[in-house]
Amino acid sequence: MIGFVVSSIIRRKHPVGFLRIDKSDPDGPYLFLELKKSVNEIIAQRTILLEVKREDFIPHK
Repeated sequence: MIGFVVSSIIRRKHPVGFLRIDKSDPDGPYLFLELKKSVNEIIAQRTILLEVKREDFIPHK
């Protein structure tokens, strides 16, 4: 049991960046990918973890 816990902590995925969602444009939501690591580090991975940011950059009047 202890080995399972230690193994799961070591293998835990860490976010490699952000998926930013901007819904302020009337044309629809736009998605932006903001990476913390270089593309060369990410391209070798099969799966990645992203954090989601909801930010509107065009102010509503």
